[in-house]
Amino acid sequence: MASLRRATNVVEANRERRYVIDPKEMLAAEKELTGSGHEILGFYHSHPNHPAEPSEFDRSHAWPWYSYVILSIVDRTPADLRAWLLDGETSAFRPDSLTVE
Repeated sequence: MASLRRATNVVEANRERRYVIDPKEMLAAEKELTGSGHEILGFYHSHPNHPAEPSEFDRSHAWPWYSYVILSIVDRTPADLRAWLLDGETSAFRPDSLTVE
């Protein structure tokens, strides 16, 4: 069974367009899951009035072993939902499969 957890944005400037998870929260979540049979699969965030594609900021803060789900919101309405994986060798994103149940 999957679950979602909201995380704190520690970015101080341009918070409407930038999101970085507090590393302490990441560490706490990983410790909490240790031995539970569960794991962190990835992260999600929105792109207001922008495509559901990773930005350069997203790429520079991503890790290759997680999936990144991005929701495009156009004029306050959800428009597109996509998942991405960062290739560790090329540092480029490639589409990831996404199933919404």
